[in-house]
Amino acid sequence: MQAPPQKSARQASRLRNNLRYCIWEGILAAPITFLSAPGNLVITVLLTQYFKLSGLQLGMVVSLQAACNAMQVFLLPWLNHRYSPKQLTLFGTWAQWGAFLGLAIMVRALPRNDSPWIFPMLLSLFLVLAATQTLVGISWTSWVREFTPERIRGKYFGRRNAIFQSFTVCYLLVAGPWLEWSGKGDSSSMRDGLIALIGLSMLFRMGSIRMQQLTCSPQDLSTGPTKPKSTPLQEWRMQLKEVFERRNLVAYFIFGACFGFFGNLMGPFYNVYMLDVLGMSAMQVTTAIVLASITGALSMTRWGRMIDRYGNRPVMIFCLLVWMANGYGWLFTSPGHLWVLYLIWTIAGVFAAGFMQGLFGLLLKIIPPESKTVAISVNTAITALPAAIAPIIGGALLDACVNQGWSKLTVYHCGSAIHSTLLILTVLLILPIHEPKSQRFAQLVGAMIPYRQAASVLGLNFLTNHVFYRKK
Repeated sequence: MQAPPQKSARQASRLRNNLRYCIWEGILAAPITFLSAPGNLVITVLLTQYFKLSGLQLGMVVSLQAACNAMQVFLLPWLNHRYSPKQLTLFGTWAQWGAFLGLAIMVRALPRNDSPWIFPMLLSLFLVLAATQTLVGISWTSWVREFTPERIRGKYFGRRNAIFQSFTVCYLLVAGPWLEWSGKGDSSSMRDGLIALIGLSMLFRMGSIRMQQLTCSPQDLSTGPTKPKSTPLQEWRMQLKEVFERRNLVAYFIFGACFGFFGNLMGPFYNVYMLDVLGMSAMQVTTAIVLASITGALSMTRWGRMIDRYGNRPVMIFCLLVWMANGYGWLFTSPGHLWVLYLIWTIAGVFAAGFMQGLFGLLLKIIPPESKTVAISVNTAITALPAAIAPIIGGALLDACVNQGWSKLTVYHCGSAIHSTLLILTVLLILPIHEPKSQRFAQLVGAMIPYRQAASVLGLNFLTNHVFYRKK
């Protein structure tokens, strides 16, 4: 009669260890997660300030993450049939670590000249980085749900999000001054400074991998071989048909595709605008990003209460309108009026957080529980494909306008105004989506990957690794 309590005590101890390892894993993964976000400050400095890539070339690099998000629909079901989420996560994190090692070596070895083979090499390496980030993001989401009981997810992930965000801000506060200091020297000084930041993130990543290895999954405790579940082809087709018969979901897919496309037209180039056109230092850009991160993180709880009271769709519409109306403030930015920019980022953090929470909550209500896997795959592909094309088009248009003799300040002012206007018009696509009052079920964190990355392209990097949840 004493065996069950002993077994329960062992399970409780194992759960506590898993939760502790998961928090430490998030802390140690914060630097490399930031570097993996499309259009982040460090990689933008590397590609535009050190290697002097054009707008079109930068757009092609940024588009790789969205392209990999779309392609995973065809590859991950095959991998999930053969490997556990923990195995895929560990493979992805080691592959990501190796890709960053290759990036550090490439930065050290490649010359800063106009050689035609430099960009193809960089593009190939960033394709590997994007693929590993997609694999890690989706497989980690599936794995962490295996060992976190549903009854504690809200409180636990709320705490983990706060801790992760705090260490991300700490990394930014180190990276900004370091980039500014190394950029004051010659090209070799900037190169060594960038390599040092990449190396620091790799060092911390090794610690996070060790935490993953120590985390015990249910499969680790099984006594015999287990065969992963798979969805028969006929059932998959039936579920796909059911998904596209739901008008709410189709309207949601259309909105997501347009939001990703319009957001990525100009979004990846705001860091370039601040660094190249406004002449801001890396520390000044870091300050703006930190302001958005802090205000966004602090407003998450309040937006959750508003959503519970008024619903997801009204909060989404309100936040998107204010967020993008705030974007017209970029028209008043200039090298002599940088205070306007800090105000823009501070406000953007607040309303972007509310919009993303509403977007996730709305998906939870309209997606069919019996076809959730198919619906998530379709949503990921439809939202990712336009987002992959947009940075290439945006970069080419910016280059063409500058080559026509327009001043860079005028080009970016016009681009920011068009960018905000197009995103405001997407509100019209939210209106046809009916929000039911019920039909809530377990988290679908992976479904938010395209939107989190779109938000990070717009500068809200704190949303990149945020684990969304709904409290009981």
